[in-house]
Amino acid sequence: MIGSDFEERKSSISHLTNILRRQGINESLVEKIQQDSLVGETPHSTHTSPRRVEAERQVREDPFIRDLLHKIYFFDYLIFPFKRDALDEKYRTNFWTIP
Repeated sequence: MIGSDFEERKSSISHLTNILRRQGINESLVEKIQQDSLVGETPHSTHTSPRRVEAERQVREDPFIRDLLHKIYFFDYLIFPFKRDALDEKYRTNFWTIP
């Protein structure tokens, strides 16, 4: 899923499809991506994986893992209208801007 709830996911998917269209992606592919994403299930979905509980524990408890994930998804939070409430404090700010 994109985002933490349906409204965030819907907004983010809309934003993504606009970007894809501006980039000239084939309309049928854009529509497929949009529909598959709105359903909430994609072939690489992990919510039913038995390893998910362990991965979630690592994300909660290991500061190194958390920092890596923040860095991996950093630009998603810049491009898409995601709420930053769940992020570590450093990543809730605009620390990357040049004064």
